[in-house]
Amino acid sequence: MVLRLTVNVLMRIVFLAWIIVVSHQLEIELVTKPENIVDGTNVTIRCLSSNNLEMDFTSRDQSTIKIGRCSVRSCYLYDDSLKGRYSIENTTGGALLTILSITNYTYGRYMCFETFNHSISESVIVSPGAVTGEACLNNINVLFIALFSLAFFMFIPHLI
Repeated sequence: MVLRLTVNVLMRIVFLAWIIVVSHQLEIELVTKPENIVDGTNVTIRCLSSNNLEMDFTSRDQSTIKIGRCSVRSCYLYDDSLKGRYSIENTTGGALLTILSITNYTYGRYMCFETFNHSISESVIVSPGAVTGEACLNNINVLFIALFSLAFFMFIPHLI
């Protein structure tokens, strides 16, 4: 009886851990085609999330600027001085960030991350004619799920 209860509890923990990771999905994509990225053009980046998100920019010299924040209903730039360089708007399931008239000073890494969990993030590097991206999910959540899954699939069948 205790063994079945333990197995049932472990199954529920693994299930809840998967729900936590799946509910914190974040995607970033470049709307503008990479071959169209040249000085003076507008470049649009889409961040998709079901949660509130924020956007940062890290330049080639590694200085970081906080650009803006979006909730489910609205978006805003953190500073009025950014209005000449960026535009941000709310969309269904996320936000669009437009880099206005891109220049050497606005090429770099653009990052979207969840407002209340900055370790859940994705970024894209915007440079003339090229784009690369990377994703980061909270390493603790991934480790937690991996360990519980390993324990569940390796040890539980031997106990039954």
